[in-house]
Amino acid sequence: MIKSILNIETSINLLIINTIDFINSYIYKLKNHKMNKDKKKTLEEIYGLAILNHKENKIENAIKFYNQILEKNPNHIASLNNIGMIFQQVKESKRAIFAYKRIIKIDPNFADAHYNLGIVFQALKENQKAVDCYKKTIKINPKYADAHYNLGKVFQILGKIQDAKDCYKKTIEIDSNYADAFNNLGTLLHETGESKKAIDYFKKAIKINPKHKNALHNLEAMN
Repeated sequence: MIKSILNIETSINLLIINTIDFINSYIYKLKNHKMNKDKKKTLEEIYGLAILNHKENKIENAIKFYNQILEKNPNHIASLNNIGMIFQQVKESKRAIFAYKRIIKIDPNFADAHYNLGIVFQALKENQKAVDCYKKTIKINPKYADAHYNLGKVFQILGKIQDAKDCYKKTIEIDSNYADAFNNLGTLLHETGESKKAIDYFKKAIKINPKHKNALHNLEAMN
């Protein structure tokens, strides 16, 4: 049986206000300098602590620091986004939805909030809501490869095969190393009688990721 990748896979990609260098330098300061406990911390310092704990999977501490930021600045989008991701991670969908909708109310053009909201709805099998969120994401940022890919997965689940194909092709156009998109497009091509093209796409997925289990399985099944 040819396999597509339709399961919901999310990773915590933290939204960092400045750059990776900011986090690295902050971690260095925490490890090499004794902080004055009596000193009132700035939002930047609290955010650094939140990110540090989040990266180390100390979820309760991270939430505590994000909440401290939100008490001082309820519109701190980075904290809302990251706390929404935590709620996603622990399957507290209602809280995650609340966080992302709050971001969208603050900034309707914040693409990541629409995308993350789509992932939550997709996990809940509220497919039309997921479609709407991914389309909004793409409208804001047409080169958002993950949004095109996930939209393709939802269309594939809904049986909208041509729409799904178009989404996977767009994903590959944006990111030529998107192995999962090659695999899923190959699956659809096989299902619609284009087996030779399907083989090519499975091979491309494997070239990008030689350990891609589904693509390896699919190519073996074709032989």
